[in-house]
Amino acid sequence: MVGNGTITLTANVTNSCGQTAAIQKTGIQVGTPTIVNHTIYGGHNNVGVTTTSQLNVDYVSGATGYYWFITTLNSNCPNGGIAPRFQTGNGYSSTLTTTSKYAFVNWGNCPGNYIVNVRAINDCGASDISNKSVKVYGYYDNPCPQEPSKLKVYQKPVKGGSIIVNKPDPGIPCNDFQRTESKSIILNNVKIYDFYGNTVYTNRFNTNKFSINKLNLKTGSYILEVSSLDGEILRKLIIIE
Repeated sequence: MVGNGTITLTANVTNSCGQTAAIQKTGIQVGTPTIVNHTIYGGHNNVGVTTTSQLNVDYVSGATGYYWFITTLNSNCPNGGIAPRFQTGNGYSSTLTTTSKYAFVNWGNCPGNYIVNVRAINDCGASDISNKSVKVYGYYDNPCPQEPSKLKVYQKPVKGGSIIVNKPDPGIPCNDFQRTESKSIILNNVKIYDFYGNTVYTNRFNTNKFSINKLNLKTGSYILEVSSLDGEILRKLIIIE
């Protein structure tokens, strides 16, 4: 058999009495991983030196791991400068092999243009998933905010009251998802946790300013979490009286 993909295997089993039964096994992966979605999610296309981006891909059928690496197109690296690198459990590395679909990139202190690449791997070989072009700005020419954005929450701190959430938009060219994707794309996943870590509210909003109405929560303190497609996760303490 030549090629790769997902197959169905059928076998006819006969016992000593001449009785025959068909056995079928579906979803068997053969060959190199089969890529369905060629997309890297998360992170901005324009970042500042020393910042970190969280990137991820969809899980790939037949993959036992993911191999990430960075290609340098051009770089203005100071003497003793640090090139972009991946965070690992033991520090940093220029490449990353992991069973997780996530990768964290620290952009170092070398302004320039880079390409982040990822491949799905197994014992039969590797299949290219995608690549992402990223421009790293220096300290003085970076158009993107140097400090992480913060949630602004306006609430009536009573049971059943409303909460208005405003997440500042870093603007073009920093927020590439809002600049390039359609307005119908879901931008923010919202969760509220109690202090035991239980999820008590979930929703999705396609704007950076939204209202959470008629919260039926008990008196106490909660954590509001907003996660976006660019990999940013923001949290804010809210109090229900």
